[in-house]
Amino acid sequence: MRIAVVFDTPNDGWEDEDFKREVAAEVDEAEYEVAEALMEYGHDVLLVGVHDDLHHMFVRLAGFRPELVFNCAEAFHERPRLDYILPALLEAEGYHYTGSPPTSLQITRNKAMSKKLLAYHGVPVPRFVTFRRTEKVSAAPEIPFPLIVKPLQEDASAGIAQASIVQDLETLAERVHFIHESFSQPAIAEEFIDGRELYVSVLGNGDRLEVLPIIEMVFDKRKNRPEERIAHQERVRAAHLPGGAEPDRGRVSHGVPGPMAAGLRTGRRAAHAGRPTLRSGGQRQPLHQLRTRHRERGGEGRIRLLRVHRPHRAGGPLPI
Repeated sequence: MRIAVVFDTPNDGWEDEDFKREVAAEVDEAEYEVAEALMEYGHDVLLVGVHDDLHHMFVRLAGFRPELVFNCAEAFHERPRLDYILPALLEAEGYHYTGSPPTSLQITRNKAMSKKLLAYHGVPVPRFVTFRRTEKVSAAPEIPFPLIVKPLQEDASAGIAQASIVQDLETLAERVHFIHESFSQPAIAEEFIDGRELYVSVLGNGDRLEVLPIIEMVFDKRKNRPEERIAHQERVRAAHLPGGAEPDRGRVSHGVPGPMAAGLRTGRRAAHAGRPTLRSGGQRQPLHQLRTRHRERGGEGRIRLLRVHRPHRAGGPLPI
Protein backbone atom coordinates (compact mmCIF):
# COMPACT_ATOMS: atom_id res chain seq x y z
CA MET A 1 0.00 0.00 0.00
CA ARG A 2 1.29 3.49 -0.83
CA ILE A 3 1.21 5.57 2.35
CA ALA A 4 2.44 9.14 2.73
CA VAL A 5 3.45 10.22 6.24
CA VAL A 6 2.85 13.97 6.51
CA PHE A 7 4.21 15.93 9.46
CA ASP A 8 5.35 19.39 10.53
CA THR A 9 9.09 20.00 10.57
CA PRO A 10 11.56 22.85 11.06
CA ASN A 11 13.73 21.27 8.32
CA ASP A 12 12.49 23.34 5.39
CA GLY A 13 13.49 21.91 2.01
CA TRP A 14 14.16 18.35 3.16
CA GLU A 15 13.04 15.52 0.91
CA ASP A 16 11.98 11.92 1.53
CA GLU A 17 15.55 10.59 1.45
CA ASP A 18 16.67 13.16 4.04
CA PHE A 19 13.98 12.08 6.47
CA LYS A 20 14.63 8.39 5.84
CA ARG A 21 18.26 8.89 6.85
CA GLU A 22 16.89 10.13 10.18
CA VAL A 23 14.68 7.04 10.39
CA ALA A 24 17.69 4.78 9.78
CA ALA A 25 19.62 6.64 12.49
CA GLU A 26 16.70 6.02 14.89
CA VAL A 27 16.18 9.72 15.61
CA ASP A 28 13.45 9.92 18.24
CA GLU A 29 10.50 11.48 16.40
CA ALA A 30 6.99 10.08 16.30
CA GLU A 31 6.64 10.42 12.53
CA TYR A 32 9.87 8.48 11.99
CA GLU A 33 8.63 5.65 14.17
CA VAL A 34 5.32 5.57 12.28
CA ALA A 35 7.19 5.42 8.97
CA GLU A 36 9.53 2.71 10.23
CA ALA A 37 6.64 0.56 11.46
CA LEU A 38 4.80 0.95 8.15
CA MET A 39 7.89 0.05 6.14
CA GLU A 40 8.52 -3.01 8.31
CA TYR A 41 5.04 -4.20 7.37
CA GLY A 42 5.91 -3.90 3.69
CA HIS A 43 4.18 -0.63 2.77
CA ASP A 44 5.60 1.83 0.26
CA VAL A 45 6.16 4.95 2.39
CA LEU A 46 6.83 8.55 1.41
CA LEU A 47 7.87 11.03 4.13
CA VAL A 48 6.62 14.58 3.51
CA GLY A 49 7.71 17.27 5.96
CA VAL A 50 5.83 20.57 5.94
CA HIS A 51 7.17 23.80 7.36
CA ASP A 52 5.45 26.68 5.56
CA ASP A 53 5.28 25.47 1.94
CA LEU A 54 1.98 23.74 1.22
CA HIS A 55 2.71 23.69 -2.51
CA HIS A 56 5.69 21.40 -1.86
CA MET A 57 3.40 18.95 -0.02
CA PHE A 58 0.85 18.85 -2.84
CA VAL A 59 3.52 18.34 -5.51
CA ARG A 60 4.99 15.39 -3.59
CA LEU A 61 1.59 13.83 -2.94
CA ALA A 62 0.48 14.26 -6.54
CA GLY A 63 3.61 12.47 -7.75
CA PHE A 64 3.32 9.64 -5.22
CA ARG A 65 -0.48 9.19 -5.44
CA PRO A 66 -0.88 7.74 -1.93
CA GLU A 67 -3.73 5.43 -1.07
CA LEU A 68 -3.59 6.80 2.47
CA VAL A 69 -2.03 9.82 4.19
CA PHE A 70 -0.87 9.22 7.75
CA ASN A 71 -1.25 12.70 9.23
CA CYS A 72 1.28 13.35 12.02
CA ALA A 73 1.19 17.15 11.70
CA GLU A 74 0.76 18.99 15.00
CA ALA A 75 1.37 22.51 13.70
CA PHE A 76 1.80 24.59 10.57
CA HIS A 77 4.52 27.23 10.28
CA GLU A 78 5.49 26.20 13.85
CA ARG A 79 2.07 27.35 15.12
CA PRO A 80 0.04 24.57 16.81
CA ARG A 81 -3.17 26.59 16.47
CA LEU A 82 -2.98 26.02 12.72
CA ASP A 83 -2.82 22.21 12.94
CA TYR A 84 -6.27 21.96 11.32
CA ILE A 85 -4.99 23.37 8.02
CA LEU A 86 -3.32 20.19 6.79
CA PRO A 87 -6.27 17.80 7.27
CA ALA A 88 -8.57 20.47 5.81
CA LEU A 89 -6.49 20.63 2.65
CA LEU A 90 -6.07 16.85 2.47
CA GLU A 91 -9.83 16.54 2.70
CA ALA A 92 -10.37 19.21 0.04
CA GLU A 93 -8.03 17.34 -2.32
CA GLY A 94 -9.80 14.04 -1.76
CA TYR A 95 -7.06 12.16 0.09
CA HIS A 96 -7.93 9.51 2.67
CA TYR A 97 -6.10 10.46 5.87
CA THR A 98 -5.76 9.37 9.47
CA GLY A 99 -6.47 11.43 12.56
CA SER A 100 -9.05 14.02 13.49
CA PRO A 101 -10.89 16.09 10.87
CA PRO A 102 -10.36 19.88 10.84
CA THR A 103 -13.61 20.67 12.63
CA SER A 104 -12.70 18.39 15.52
CA LEU A 105 -9.25 19.97 15.85
CA GLN A 106 -10.72 23.47 15.92
CA ILE A 107 -13.36 22.60 18.50
CA THR A 108 -11.02 20.75 20.83
CA ARG A 109 -8.52 23.60 20.68
CA ASN A 110 -11.02 25.60 22.75
CA LYS A 111 -11.14 24.10 26.24
CA ALA A 112 -14.45 25.78 27.16
CA MET A 113 -16.21 24.67 23.98
CA SER A 114 -14.95 21.12 24.46
CA LYS A 115 -16.33 21.00 28.00
CA LYS A 116 -19.69 22.36 26.90
CA LEU A 117 -20.03 19.67 24.24
CA LEU A 118 -19.05 16.93 26.66
CA ALA A 119 -21.47 18.22 29.30
CA TYR A 120 -24.27 18.34 26.71
CA HIS A 121 -23.74 14.64 26.06
CA GLY A 122 -23.75 13.78 29.75
CA VAL A 123 -20.00 13.47 30.33
CA PRO A 124 -19.02 14.97 33.71
CA VAL A 125 -16.54 17.85 33.39
CA PRO A 126 -15.01 20.27 35.91
CA ARG A 127 -16.97 23.48 36.41
CA PHE A 128 -15.22 26.46 34.86
CA VAL A 129 -15.33 30.15 34.08
CA THR A 130 -13.56 32.07 31.29
CA PHE A 131 -12.05 35.56 31.29
CA ARG A 132 -11.78 37.54 28.05
CA ARG A 133 -8.51 39.34 27.34
CA THR A 134 -10.02 42.68 28.34
CA GLU A 135 -11.73 41.24 31.42
CA LYS A 136 -10.28 41.66 34.90
CA VAL A 137 -11.05 39.38 37.83
CA SER A 138 -13.12 41.53 40.18
CA ALA A 139 -14.97 38.90 42.20
CA ALA A 140 -14.53 35.25 43.10
CA PRO A 141 -16.36 32.90 40.71
CA GLU A 142 -19.16 30.66 41.90
CA ILE A 143 -16.76 27.74 41.96
CA PRO A 144 -14.93 26.71 45.13
CA PHE A 145 -11.16 27.08 45.31
CA PRO A 146 -8.66 25.66 44.49
CA LEU A 147 -8.87 26.37 40.77
CA ILE A 148 -6.46 25.70 37.95
CA VAL A 149 -5.92 28.48 35.42
CA LYS A 150 -4.92 27.77 31.82
CA PRO A 151 -4.79 29.49 28.44
CA LEU A 152 -8.12 28.88 26.73
CA GLN A 153 -6.74 27.74 23.38
CA GLU A 154 -3.16 26.52 23.82
CA ASP A 155 -1.88 23.07 23.03
CA ALA A 156 -1.13 20.40 25.63
CA SER A 157 0.40 21.74 28.87
CA ALA A 158 1.49 25.15 27.54
CA GLY A 159 0.98 27.79 30.22
CA ILE A 160 0.54 25.30 33.07
CA ALA A 161 2.87 25.48 36.07
CA GLN A 162 2.72 25.28 39.86
CA ALA A 163 1.39 28.84 39.89
CA SER A 164 -1.57 27.71 37.78
CA ILE A 165 -3.23 26.24 40.88
CA VAL A 166 -4.74 29.17 42.77
CA GLN A 167 -6.23 29.21 46.25
CA ASP A 168 -7.88 32.63 46.47
CA LEU A 169 -9.12 35.66 44.55
CA GLU A 170 -5.77 37.47 44.60
CA THR A 171 -3.78 34.61 43.06
CA LEU A 172 -6.59 33.95 40.58
CA ALA A 173 -6.42 37.55 39.36
CA GLU A 174 -2.62 37.36 39.09
CA ARG A 175 -2.64 34.16 37.06
CA VAL A 176 -5.42 35.32 34.73
CA HIS A 177 -3.43 38.51 34.08
CA PHE A 178 -0.34 36.41 33.37
CA ILE A 179 -2.24 34.31 30.79
CA HIS A 180 -3.64 37.42 29.12
CA GLU A 181 -0.22 39.05 28.87
CA SER A 182 1.86 35.98 28.02
CA PHE A 183 -0.45 34.22 25.57
CA SER A 184 -2.61 37.06 24.20
CA GLN A 185 -5.79 35.05 24.61
CA PRO A 186 -8.60 34.40 27.12
CA ALA A 187 -8.00 32.40 30.29
CA ILE A 188 -10.04 29.54 31.68
CA ALA A 189 -10.25 28.76 35.40
CA GLU A 190 -11.68 25.38 36.30
CA GLU A 191 -12.12 23.20 39.35
CA PHE A 192 -8.85 21.58 40.31
CA ILE A 193 -9.47 17.84 40.35
CA ASP A 194 -6.80 16.07 42.36
CA GLY A 195 -6.50 12.49 41.18
CA ARG A 196 -4.99 10.06 38.74
CA GLU A 197 -4.39 11.09 35.14
CA LEU A 198 -5.35 8.38 32.65
CA TYR A 199 -5.09 8.34 28.87
CA VAL A 200 -7.17 6.15 26.58
CA SER A 201 -6.65 6.12 22.82
CA VAL A 202 -9.35 4.89 20.48
CA LEU A 203 -8.90 3.63 16.91
CA GLY A 204 -11.63 3.43 14.33
CA ASN A 205 -14.79 5.18 13.20
CA GLY A 206 -18.49 4.78 13.91
CA ASP A 207 -19.31 1.40 15.39
CA ARG A 208 -15.88 -0.07 14.61
CA LEU A 209 -13.89 1.18 17.58
CA GLU A 210 -10.95 -0.40 19.37
CA VAL A 211 -9.68 0.84 22.72
CA LEU A 212 -5.90 0.71 23.15
CA PRO A 213 -4.15 -0.08 26.45
CA ILE A 214 -4.83 2.44 29.19
CA ILE A 215 -1.82 4.40 30.40
CA GLU A 216 -1.32 6.63 33.43
CA MET A 217 0.81 9.70 33.90
CA VAL A 218 2.75 9.20 37.13
CA PHE A 219 4.02 12.44 38.66
CA ASP A 220 7.24 11.79 40.51
CA LYS A 221 10.13 14.12 39.77
CA ARG A 222 12.54 11.89 41.69
CA LYS A 223 12.26 9.14 39.07
CA ASN A 224 12.52 11.17 35.89
CA ARG A 225 15.03 13.36 34.11
CA PRO A 226 13.86 16.99 33.74
CA GLU A 227 13.44 16.63 29.97
CA GLU A 228 10.99 13.75 30.53
CA ARG A 229 8.72 15.68 32.88
CA ILE A 230 5.60 17.17 31.42
CA ALA A 231 3.45 18.66 34.16
CA HIS A 232 4.31 20.66 37.25
CA GLN A 233 3.27 18.42 40.15
CA GLU A 234 5.00 17.46 43.38
CA ARG A 235 3.15 14.47 44.73
CA VAL A 236 3.64 10.88 43.72
CA ARG A 237 0.60 9.23 42.18
CA ALA A 238 0.31 5.52 42.89
CA ALA A 239 -1.01 3.27 40.14
CA HIS A 240 -2.29 0.03 41.66
CA LEU A 241 -4.98 -2.01 40.01
CA PRO A 242 -8.13 -3.03 41.89
CA GLY A 243 -7.40 -5.87 44.28
CA GLY A 244 -3.77 -4.89 44.67
CA ALA A 245 -2.50 -6.56 41.47
CA GLU A 246 0.51 -4.83 39.93
CA PRO A 247 0.59 -4.47 36.14
CA ASP A 248 3.62 -5.00 33.98
CA ARG A 249 5.08 -1.58 33.31
CA GLY A 250 6.48 0.24 30.35
CA ARG A 251 7.89 3.70 29.87
CA VAL A 252 6.56 6.15 27.35
CA SER A 253 8.90 9.09 26.96
CA HIS A 254 8.25 12.71 26.16
CA GLY A 255 4.58 12.94 26.12
CA VAL A 256 1.59 15.15 26.27
CA PRO A 257 -0.76 14.57 23.42
CA GLY A 258 -2.79 16.92 21.32
CA PRO A 259 -5.69 19.03 22.47
CA MET A 260 -8.08 16.31 23.56
CA ALA A 261 -7.24 12.74 22.65
CA ALA A 262 -4.27 10.92 24.04
CA GLY A 263 -2.74 10.66 20.61
CA LEU A 264 -0.41 7.76 21.33
CA ARG A 265 2.18 7.02 18.70
CA THR A 266 2.89 3.38 17.97
CA GLY A 267 6.49 2.70 17.21
CA ARG A 268 9.50 0.51 16.64
CA ARG A 269 9.63 -3.23 17.07
CA ALA A 270 7.25 -5.32 19.08
CA ALA A 271 9.28 -7.98 20.81
CA HIS A 272 12.79 -6.78 21.56
CA ALA A 273 14.40 -8.09 24.72
CA GLY A 274 13.61 -5.90 27.68
CA ARG A 275 10.55 -4.37 26.08
CA PRO A 276 7.32 -4.62 28.12
CA THR A 277 4.87 -7.48 27.66
CA LEU A 278 1.30 -7.40 28.91
CA ARG A 279 -1.28 -9.98 29.84
CA SER A 280 -4.36 -10.33 27.65
CA GLY A 281 -6.74 -13.27 27.89
CA GLY A 282 -4.28 -15.15 30.08
CA GLN A 283 -1.49 -14.91 27.52
CA ARG A 284 1.62 -12.75 27.66
CA GLN A 285 1.74 -10.62 24.55
CA PRO A 286 4.50 -8.30 23.33
CA LEU A 287 3.72 -4.61 23.19
CA HIS A 288 4.88 -2.15 20.56
CA GLN A 289 6.76 0.56 22.33
CA LEU A 290 4.48 3.52 22.67
CA ARG A 291 5.72 7.04 22.36
CA THR A 292 4.07 10.40 22.54
CA ARG A 293 5.38 13.80 21.62
CA HIS A 294 6.22 16.51 24.08
CA ARG A 295 6.81 20.02 22.88
CA GLU A 296 6.46 21.83 26.18
CA ARG A 297 9.31 22.24 28.62
CA GLY A 298 9.88 22.05 32.34
CA GLY A 299 7.18 19.65 33.51
CA GLU A 300 7.39 16.46 35.48
CA GLY A 301 5.97 13.05 34.89
CA ARG A 302 6.32 9.64 33.37
CA ILE A 303 3.77 7.43 31.74
CA ARG A 304 3.31 3.79 32.56
CA LEU A 305 0.95 1.18 31.26
CA LEU A 306 -1.80 0.07 33.60
CA ARG A 307 -3.19 -3.02 31.92
CA VAL A 308 -4.17 -4.39 28.55
CA HIS A 309 -7.44 -5.91 27.40
CA ARG A 310 -8.73 -7.73 24.39
CA PRO A 311 -9.79 -5.24 21.71
CA HIS A 312 -12.89 -3.46 22.89
CA ARG A 313 -15.71 -2.89 20.47
CA ALA A 314 -18.32 -0.16 20.65
CA GLY A 315 -21.46 -1.15 22.49
CA GLY A 316 -19.79 -3.07 25.28
CA PRO A 317 -18.54 -1.78 28.64
CA LEU A 318 -15.28 0.12 28.62
CA PRO A 319 -12.66 -2.16 30.21
CA ILE A 320 -11.08 -0.28 33.10
